[in-house]
Amino acid sequence: MLTALSLGAVTMEVMGAKLILEQWLLFLAIALFVISPLAFFKRWFFYRRRLKRQPITAEYVSPLDLNPAEMSYLFDGKLHDREVGATIIHMIQRGLLHLKKMDNGKRIFAGPRIEADLKSYEKKLVEEADTAEGIEASALLKRFASLKTKDVGMVAASKQLVFTQLVHSDLQRRQFVKNNSTPRFLIGVVKVILFMFAILIFLPILSLWGVSAISAGTTDLERLLSFAKLALVLSGILALPFFGIAALIYIQRGRIVGCDWIITEKLGRQWSQIIGFRQYVQLVENEKLEFQSEELKKRSKNDTLPYAVALGFVKNWRDLLS
Repeated sequence: MLTALSLGAVTMEVMGAKLILEQWLLFLAIALFVISPLAFFKRWFFYRRRLKRQPITAEYVSPLDLNPAEMSYLFDGKLHDREVGATIIHMIQRGLLHLKKMDNGKRIFAGPRIEADLKSYEKKLVEEADTAEGIEASALLKRFASLKTKDVGMVAASKQLVFTQLVHSDLQRRQFVKNNSTPRFLIGVVKVILFMFAILIFLPILSLWGVSAISAGTTDLERLLSFAKLALVLSGILALPFFGIAALIYIQRGRIVGCDWIITEKLGRQWSQIIGFRQYVQLVENEKLEFQSEELKKRSKNDTLPYAVALGFVKNWRDLLS
């Protein structure tokens, strides 16, 4: 009889512990269903909040003296014609190149200012424009095709690839970017995949189990295990498509908040300043800021123009050179 009572007490304790575990799992499922969307909304809301209209009383210069092409590379990871165009505009503002209106349109000439300490791609642009007849902007944009220099030990057929490699090489010499960013990129993509699995597969299935448990008035761990197995099977089936989607999401995120997988710790310490400068350029270009004077507004618009072109905020940038 004592044995029977002991077994009964043990059974009651086990059932009590099982009930507590089931109630905790149910609470966790409901909490995840509510907290996850709120956390996502909070991050989105406070990021957008920084883009609101605000008065500006001082000029904002590029952090770490980053030029337009370098700034764009940190947000895109690959450069195109618009970054070359932004570099040309930036060099015209610095007096390293100048535009002349000819009978057959505008042409670009070298000078009048001469600097010895130029980046490799800036030297290339000056050399190509240093002729008596000058060069058209459309032709100057193509001068990085099949280029071989001491900085890039290869001949590339793509001018975008060559220009990207030249900018990357300069940033790497300043210890701002990593030589091999693939591992960090893959880690970031995996994080996005895990988040997608949690939101799109595990959370709905866990919520379905929670709703069924509430409807039945009891919880069933075996049913929970079957739901978990279903989630794992779906994850395995969708792993490859999710990888492609996650990579696109991660790249698009980099264009907004920066390609954090390519930057070094040295540059990371100034990353908030770089993000702030990008937002400032966007606000100036979209005329969402209230300046204290019209002169300050015009000067800021002119100073940020090459960065606005490089970052993709100016759609008709070719018209500025043609």
